[in-house]
Parts: sequence; structure tokens; C-alpha cells
Amino acid sequence: GRQLEANQVLNISITVIEKFLSGIVKESVYCRGEYFKQGTVFVTVPSGMMAQELRFKEQMLLEQVNAKLGDAVVKRLHVFVGTVEPKQKKL
Repeated sequence: GRQLEANQVLNISITVIEKFLSGIVKESVYCRGEYFKQGTVFVTVPSGMMAQELRFKEQMLLEQVNAKLGDAVVKRLHVFVGTVEPKQKKL
């Protein structure tokens, strides 16, 4: 298939992950996509509990991401725990 932009892969991955985590903690969660390399999305989440949830549900999340991308490009999630600033709203 056509080469998907790394940015597009990250944006869609983050959207899926944030929606999933927000559903668990019942409030908005912000995550940061670090980079996409050789089939792995690297993402930073704000807590160890959230990182744990992502590891449990990795397969399901990858399926959702790949379905949105229309191609099975993402093979793995690699989760870091760190400080994530809420995204600035674009005016």
C-alpha cells in the first residue's frame, strides 16, 4: 500500500489511545506520540496505571488504529510514562 506518513500514524494512534484511556478514568487524558518507527508507535502517558492498561489492551488498540489507517502498519505499542502537557487548542 501507499506509504503512510509517520505523523498520520501517530495522530490516529494518539486519538484511539486517548479515547480508550479517557473511557477508563472518566476524564480527559492527554498522551504524546513520540515517534513511529519500524511498525512500533512510541507513546508517553501520564501514569503507570494507564501504561498498564495499554499493555493489557495492546492488541485491541492496534486493531482499531490499523482499521482507521486502512492498513496493518502498526505492529506494537511502546509505552513510556512521563509528564504530558494538555494540547494547546488551535485558534
